[in-house]
Amino acid sequence: MSHPIIDRNLKFIQDHLETHTIFWIGNQIGVNKATMHRYAKLNGWKGKDMKQALSIEWSELMITTLKAKFPNTFNAELAKEVGVSPRTLIRKARQLGLEKEPGFLDKNRETITEMAKEKRPPNGQETIDRITELGIPFRFKKGNVPPSIRKYAPEVIEAIRTLSELKRKIKTYEKQD
Repeated sequence: MSHPIIDRNLKFIQDHLETHTIFWIGNQIGVNKATMHRYAKLNGWKGKDMKQALSIEWSELMITTLKAKFPNTFNAELAKEVGVSPRTLIRKARQLGLEKEPGFLDKNRETITEMAKEKRPPNGQETIDRITELGIPFRFKKGNVPPSIRKYAPEVIEAIRTLSELKRKIKTYEKQD
């Protein structure tokens, strides 16, 4: 399988595999991430990012550490210690049939709650206010006529505006009651 841009830039690719990511190299030569990833797999290239992206080589020490500490250690902490992502650690633990010890959740509930609070997005109303604030420049201007209505005669458009205005006034009166 060949690709004209990759074939033309093989020397550049080989010169940068040890020092740069496959995706950076692809960006430099004008090839998208998916194509570079596919060619890296086919050719066995191991750029800085591909060492983990293609597959993790689990050493005996890593597996022993995982088996010993997984039942009573937080995944994020153990993942840092082992040198993999939390998702990879969980995947390997499932593959090995490992589970957290009974009561791990109850014993660490306060810590887990604090960790969740730190990762939780801000208060919902603050988020809504921020979204509203960001959307103001993009609101329809007063008198705007949507494209779906423009095809009608000016009298129809005016009637629609009048109806909209009446509905707005009715809602205002209803809120006052």
